[in-house]
Amino acid sequence: MSDRDQLLHLADRARRGVLLPDEGALLADAVTATLDRLDRLRRSRDLWADHTARLTERADTAEAALAALHEGEEPRLDERIVPTPAQWIWLWNRATPAKRAEVAGMVLDASARVDRCILANHEPAIERWRDRAQRAEVIIARVRDLHTRVLRMEALVCACCGHTWPCPTARALDEQQPTTTEAGPTCICGDPIQLRDAIDPSSWIHSPGSDTPCFNARPQQQPTA
Repeated sequence: MSDRDQLLHLADRARRGVLLPDEGALLADAVTATLDRLDRLRRSRDLWADHTARLTERADTAEAALAALHEGEEPRLDERIVPTPAQWIWLWNRATPAKRAEVAGMVLDASARVDRCILANHEPAIERWRDRAQRAEVIIARVRDLHTRVLRMEALVCACCGHTWPCPTARALDEQQPTTTEAGPTCICGDPIQLRDAIDPSSWIHSPGSDTPCFNARPQQQPTA
């Protein structure tokens, strides 16, 4: 007979008034044990209820903190477009710790550069250099307009200085270096030249292979004896 069945049997005998003294003691012990178990169950229930309440409070706090963390962010759907501040926050909240450390380092470096730029008063200097560059571009455009090629006596020459085209000024504007040879001097037009008559120091002509006609060939610098 199980404890439950035994307890029900004793309770039935007690109701009918036929409970023996020894059975009364057994019934009392069983009732006491049952009450003890009920008391332990009640305390355990209260402990679990308190624990559940604390867990619920922590979950609510965590959800509120998470909602505050994502407040104001905006998903970035197109990676080709520069993110807005709200999209930047969205990316930051989903970045790995390593990526956050990398971005933070870049931000600190950029901030330090800005501080140095402010302390060195770079902005006015940049404006001055920008103005100088704009003026230089205007001057270069004017020089280009002056030094243009024209056809004279079946030869392309510079309309301004008269040199064979491209003239030294046009070469300089286009960052072209005049060709030189180690074998001899170079004409003012940039082509190699040679003396037609070794005895006559004024008999300069364009060397064989030159494709630039020049009716006034003369060296940039007379060779020294």
